[in-house]
Amino acid sequence: MDGRDIALSTVGALIFGLIAILILGWPMVYYRFVAIGIAFYACLLLFLSLSTSVGFMIALNISQLQKLIKGALPLKAIFAILLIGQCLAVCIISIGASRTLTYVGVLHTLTIGEKAWQERQDVFSLSLNREAFTADEAMAQQQRIAWSRVILESYAKNNVMLVQHHLRHNTIKEHTIIESSKEISLERVLYVTPNYIQSEGGLYDFKQLEEIKQLGKGEIALLLPKSLQNDASVYQAYFEDMVGKLLADGEKSISLYSNVYYISDEKRWFIYNHTPINYEQFLQAPLIVVLSPESFEETSYFWENALPDFVFFKDKEMLEQLLEKYNLRNTIGSLLSSRQQYNTLRKNVQLEILMTLSPTILGIFTSILLFNTMNLLYFETFKREIAIKRIAGMRFIELHGSYLGEQVGSALVGMGLAMFMTKSVIVSLGVVVALLINSWMLLNKQAKKAEKIQLSVLNGR
Repeated sequence: MDGRDIALSTVGALIFGLIAILILGWPMVYYRFVAIGIAFYACLLLFLSLSTSVGFMIALNISQLQKLIKGALPLKAIFAILLIGQCLAVCIISIGASRTLTYVGVLHTLTIGEKAWQERQDVFSLSLNREAFTADEAMAQQQRIAWSRVILESYAKNNVMLVQHHLRHNTIKEHTIIESSKEISLERVLYVTPNYIQSEGGLYDFKQLEEIKQLGKGEIALLLPKSLQNDASVYQAYFEDMVGKLLADGEKSISLYSNVYYISDEKRWFIYNHTPINYEQFLQAPLIVVLSPESFEETSYFWENALPDFVFFKDKEMLEQLLEKYNLRNTIGSLLSSRQQYNTLRKNVQLEILMTLSPTILGIFTSILLFNTMNLLYFETFKREIAIKRIAGMRFIELHGSYLGEQVGSALVGMGLAMFMTKSVIVSLGVVVALLINSWMLLNKQAKKAEKIQLSVLNGR
């Protein structure tokens, strides 16, 4: 790796950073840190490359040349170490590239919800502290009753909304069998309050919305995609039983009656997701269970479990008054803007991309140095044999076939390790192909340089 190679690589990395700033909107301070780090690392590699070159030139042009050729120095061991380094470089770069692509996909998923969050800046959620969790069952029951009343009074003034997704089940691929021939994907289920339906729309007529808003005790509404219309009775029976247990206090089940409504399979429903459990911002064709706070038993565990991530408030002052009224203020950790939590999650993902991308770029620089060092050792050690073969009329592949074969073997071992660790065949294969092309180009460049030097020597220049 000479100064020009490092300079071009550094400029390429900085150009990538500028493009990322424009496309992803990352803060400039991230790139100042990365640019300084990459520049420092590139200078370090340049120093090592120059030092290695000078060292080889001195060692291979003094009286010890014959000893080197005869094997007095452990050339095979040096080559083996460099090949192992190349193998590890392939593995590390593949892991970094795979993780970077994963986080880029996550960031894209999060960014889809940016506009929707901008339109919903007035909602906030709360976090619970240690005081909210007690081993005293009597006190815990009192807190559950208090939370139920806070929710009920807030809902009466349209100050609270439930939007509970089950995307964690998407992570573990969990399904529930509801009939011998049918199953339900739990990540498609949403529990919401009627005011969510009012804010998001999706029903075909105003009368249906009014019916949902009037849900009373023992009633739920079930919104199914039209594609499930033929199986509505199966889903209706399943959710009446499951939600009946959910609304109770854990010891009994509430008998429920449900009305079924149908929604478009094409509509995408915004789910107010600011959790790191899963990064989806919309659900298409969900199964929506509409619950009224009046349907819950006061001792139900539901609200206590749903509060941190799925319950959204609008009027902070009203909520604080209710918390004081029911002596719950000491159980609250903080009141947080849900949009701000989303933005924080998004920035964390951006930082993860940066933290995985930087080592990958540095790994590429290191691999180039390894290839360059190995090529230099190869040409200086075997330059006489290479010159004789070239004079004999051998071509590039015939001259360097065995050497290239060793590099390909090392790269394939690294690819195997990377595939085992990342489970990504395409990324690992792409990294290996890119590094082998780079190795070919460096070898070809140094071969031409060596040939030019030999011609100059033969011509007496």
